[in-house]
Amino acid sequence: SMETTQKLVSTITSITNLRPKILNRTITRPNGKPISIYSKVTIRANNSDELNSVDRAVQAVMLPLPKDEIEKKLILLSIKVTATNHNAEDLKLKIKLYASYLEEHPADIALQVIELVGNNEEWFPSWSKFEKELWWRTANRKCFVDAVNTERIRMRNLQ
Repeated sequence: SMETTQKLVSTITSITNLRPKILNRTITRPNGKPISIYSKVTIRANNSDELNSVDRAVQAVMLPLPKDEIEKKLILLSIKVTATNHNAEDLKLKIKLYASYLEEHPADIALQVIELVGNNEEWFPSWSKFEKELWWRTANRKCFVDAVNTERIRMRNLQ
């Protein structure tokens, strides 16, 4: 979520005394609405201890929700919406499959997207509904992982 990203920016700034630089670009989502996504994040650290602290902060916001927690949320979603023509076995398989995909995304993003998609659907949603909301949120977060790796390489080259 944006809130988590803002907290991460504040944490990085407090560790390094330098605010990360974030470059945005606007894309048009499949629903026709424009959205601003990160094209690049730049982090500067003064030493490797600082960078290691930044790395821990970034890794903490990348942690996924445990698969069984995701499955519980998807089961709740399936109860809330109409399960269409899915029989119980199909739905169980779909929930397990979706949970394995959602497990690859940061916990807060997975929860936010499950709620968002669930609030906008009358029927149990197809995976594409989740994917449309997940990819750009996770891509924004991954920019911070890339920034840490880039800064680590830059610091090594200075030695």
